Amino acid sequence: MSELPAEANNLSTQNKRAWNALYRDTDGSVWGTTPVPFVEEFLDTLRSELNDSSLLLDAAAGDGRHVPILLAMPGTVYACDSSEHALEKILPGNSEVQRVFCDLASTPFGNDTFDFISIVDTIETLPSPDSILVELHRILKPGGHLLCNIPGTEDDIASIAMQPVQEGGGDSYLYRDTYYYRFYGELEALEMLARCGFEVLRNEMRSWEEAAHPGFRDYHHGHTSRVFLVRKLSRPSTPGAVE
Repeated sequence: MSELPAEANNLSTQNKRAWNALYRDTDGSVWGTTPVPFVEEFLDTLRSELNDSSLLLDAAAGDGRHVPILLAMPGTVYACDSSEHALEKILPGNSEVQRVFCDLASTPFGNDTFDFISIVDTIETLPSPDSILVELHRILKPGGHLLCNIPGTEDDIASIAMQPVQEGGGDSYLYRDTYYYRFYGELEALEMLARCGFEVLRNEMRSWEEAAHPGFRDYHHGHTSRVFLVRKLSRPSTPGAVE
């Protein structure tokens, strides 16, 4: 992978530190144990394609709200995150899940490792999402599936406590002057997935309700987001992609 531009690299470093501090400073779970509804809905459609030798990855797993759903599927479950404090909160004492501390843009996994990868409520928080999607493409088996959501400005939280990163506006924001966000239109999201080497199998809008998140968003709120089920099909066209 090529190095990120200095500005994006600085934003990425600051962002990772902010998320790690959130997990460190919050007692218990930040996101709770109730999964986002679409994860189980979409994953159930893939159950027949998985078996006991399948490998599943929850990328940017946070404190593991979706890990139990993956554990209910055939195969072995991995959870990776760039926050050690988040990984410590994933089902403490449970040895079934393999926890891996790593940067999503440079994971320790080999080429063509996983049958399924989920990355939920994450892409909109990444200063350089292409680099992460290219890495997930690399570690996904040919024909393997990736489940993600990519919200646009229709998301209920898109206009709340968001300040533009650049003076005079722009499409990138800091939530509470701390956490990076960028909201994508449908065409932007589709183009990003295509250039990172994915074929879109499903592209559907979903809405759901969330309880308060301690230390992050301290009130009941709703989300609306596009959900994509994609398949590894081709080599990424993104510059710097691993061939």
